Amino acid sequence: MKYKLTHTLDHLLVGTLLGIIIPIFLYIWNLQSLIWFSAICFSMLLLAWENSQRLRRKDENAKWNWLGSLVDLLVANLGYYGVLIFDCVVLKLKF
Repeated sequence: MKYKLTHTLDHLLVGTLLGIIIPIFLYIWNLQSLIWFSAICFSMLLLAWENSQRLRRKDENAKWNWLGSLVDLLVANLGYYGVLIFDCVVLKLKF
């Protein structure tokens, strides 16, 4: 089975951008305690998105590329959590 990384970079960019944008808004509204909750919500929404992509595929007989979905899920979470950990360790922000 040959695996193609078609949208993995897109998932990484979206995860990273949301990891930057969401904490900024939470800091503006003084809701720092919700930052890790937002990370868990991001992971759950990403799971729901990948499942909806599986259910929306056009060819009913096509095999689901579960490995591709798993890699996309991990890469997007890597981008999101990577930014949060960078904020905690390097910038020494307190969440």
